[in-house]
Amino acid sequence: MKKLKKNDLKDLIHKSGHTLKSFCEAYNLSLGSVKSWNTLVRNPSYGSAVKICSALEAEGIKCTPELLMGRPSYILRDLSKEPEPYGDNQLATINDVSDFKKNNKDSVLLLVWDEKMAPYFVEGDHVGGTKLKPEDFPKAHRKICILKEKNKEKVIRNITYKDGDFYSYYAKRPSQIKLGEIDFIAPIIFVRKKDPFNVR
Repeated sequence: MKKLKKNDLKDLIHKSGHTLKSFCEAYNLSLGSVKSWNTLVRNPSYGSAVKICSALEAEGIKCTPELLMGRPSYILRDLSKEPEPYGDNQLATINDVSDFKKNNKDSVLLLVWDEKMAPYFVEGDHVGGTKLKPEDFPKAHRKICILKEKNKEKVIRNITYKDGDFYSYYAKRPSQIKLGEIDFIAPIIFVRKKDPFNVR
């Protein structure tokens, strides 16, 4: 088991050929937050750790959110040098996600990074959908969807459509979405539970 030490995050970022500043600029991360995580002043949230791991993976460096959050992890290696030792459930998830992407044109996938969508989805679940054409957006009515608004991150929301207006529901609070601000809506048709035996 490996645990992150002070300056390990900086070393990983430098391995990718970036400075802390250029890495944060390239991947839209807060430099102050990354510095505090690097010096172990505080640990990132699961969502922030997933973002950093995704950015590192894009640079060919593999780590896990658990590692960045200060939880022990056995994975900290360069993807190009050796395979990752996945367990059976992880391997099945990777295969399912890969098959979903391959078999669904305009697919979008999202890793759930917190408990805000419980009881539907929990941290660590993988969900996917197929992007609707703008003229088909009303078909998302009363469905749980992956929603992407311009200049915002992908989120999971209940969508309703009424009298030409779209609303996204989060924690039972509706907020109106302007049609011109929607990048895409993808009703969720694929779910791979992190723990298939822990059904809520």
